[in-house]
Amino acid sequence: MTQLTLEQQRKRGEDAYQLLTSPLMVEAFDAVKDRYLKMFIGSKPEEKDLREQLYLSANALEDVRSQLRAHIRNGTIAGTKLTAGVDKVAKEMLR
Repeated sequence: MTQLTLEQQRKRGEDAYQLLTSPLMVEAFDAVKDRYLKMFIGSKPEEKDLREQLYLSANALEDVRSQLRAHIRNGTIAGTKLTAGVDKVAKEMLR
């Protein structure tokens, strides 16, 4: 992946935050997770493969959430660096 600018990282963080906090996205994540759990609990003892697949699917869902959180963290850090850079330039200009 190419190196992103601080501004691009900040924007991606904002976008990830909007996705992760969107009521529709929250509802979708919860519905899918709930469906996986119900299927897991309702599985028959001989349906080991199904339970393994549901386990992997639930983990993949959490991986997506974790990736969005990572974008939020990186975006926050980038925003802080951008603000610090602006503050530094402003102070130098006032000298």
